[in-house]
Amino acid sequence: MKISLTWLRDYIALDTSVEEISRAITFLGFEVESVHTTGAPQLSSVVVGEILTRVKIPNPKKEISLCTVDVGPAGGVKTIVCGAPNCDPGRRVPVALPGAVLPGDFKITQSKKYGHESQGMMCGPDEIGLPPGNGLLVLDGQPALGTPINDVLPPGDTVFDIEITPNRPDCLSHLGIARELAAWFRQPLVYPQEKFRGPEEGAARSDLLNAVRVEAPEDCPLYTAHTIAGVKIGPSPAWLQERLRAVGLRPINNVVDVGNYVMLETGQPLHAFDARKLGGGQIVVRRAVDGEKMVTLDGKERALNRRMLVIADAARPVVIAGIMGGENSGVSEDTTNLVLECALFKRQSVRWTSRRLGLSSDSSYRYERGVDPHSTLEAAWRAIDLILETAGGHVVGPVHQVGGDVPWKREIVVTHDFIRERLGFDIPAADMKAALESLELHVVREEPTPERGIAWTVSIP
Repeated sequence: MKISLTWLRDYIALDTSVEEISRAITFLGFEVESVHTTGAPQLSSVVVGEILTRVKIPNPKKEISLCTVDVGPAGGVKTIVCGAPNCDPGRRVPVALPGAVLPGDFKITQSKKYGHESQGMMCGPDEIGLPPGNGLLVLDGQPALGTPINDVLPPGDTVFDIEITPNRPDCLSHLGIARELAAWFRQPLVYPQEKFRGPEEGAARSDLLNAVRVEAPEDCPLYTAHTIAGVKIGPSPAWLQERLRAVGLRPINNVVDVGNYVMLETGQPLHAFDARKLGGGQIVVRRAVDGEKMVTLDGKERALNRRMLVIADAARPVVIAGIMGGENSGVSEDTTNLVLECALFKRQSVRWTSRRLGLSSDSSYRYERGVDPHSTLEAAWRAIDLILETAGGHVVGPVHQVGGDVPWKREIVVTHDFIRERLGFDIPAADMKAALESLELHVVREEPTPERGIAWTVSIP
């Protein structure tokens, strides 16, 4: 699991070194497989330039252009030979001037190329240490000409690649790791605050979703669906794209990106439907029919059987529950009304279906190990807040909820002496209690015992 340090700092004030954080994660019981940084390295003599003119140079093998580029105070107008397809006038791009050294020890000099003098190089993202793209890196906005490129690009991030053991599904999220680190460093844990608590009064649109039915409650103890009308699908804001890229996900659009973001933040998978693609305005959580088929988002047709749980509309399956959505119901550029699913699925059911189909996803990875049965609605509300922020729209009723939280009340009685004996060294009882509380293992009762010291009754979340 990849964890972003910038992201972690939303929930805990981590002002210590990367090495100390890595050491803490290791001592908390997780293997840090690698630590790497994102973003461009510090680059000298690479500045913002604007393409003024473009003239194509005849060449039988590839498209070559001769451009004039204004780099402002850094050197005025330069002539640069470029082979990128998008070196169009008016675009502002990174320009490496003679003397610059790019990643890979690539030195920029003034030289003759294709019969023309080239006084530098316009750069694509991979040439300045960013993830590859198609052609030149076109800079957003209108950064001042001649500005050093590191002043324009977003700051980099530090990413920890952590091996999470199967018994710790609570740590398959940024909040889960932040909780552990907050306890380790004795810092408060700050949860994101959800603003949404229900649709506006009178805002009902039963024409978008009129019914939700769960026919297999043993495999789906809780299913929730919220409807959001009037959204505008488009690119996510830069901050959201940067966070997803840092942990290895490709941004797609604002709604899909919010679903991935909330899953990586809380550990709860979500799925968004285009409301108009749900036949009959219905959602039915049911078992598949033997021989039933659907095409999943990866473009492959899947043959289903009656042990597999699916999310269907009135006519056909549209999602393999907990694993992957279908091509026929997903969000597209012209989507205006959404249905947001947030649900609990039995881990054994998801695991069996995933193995049988040879199909896994970030969603199934979490469901197979177990998601928090008491934070489903909070995750949905968090996603709704972000969708309204990034895609607009408004929530309309009714809110559909079938089932409820999985009953969970587990308490363990443990004594101070029991823990101390097994550790082999002493920790004051007050410190032990504080450590339990910081991990949200709440001490609901404390009483002395004549033989074993203080006994705590601990409620397990």
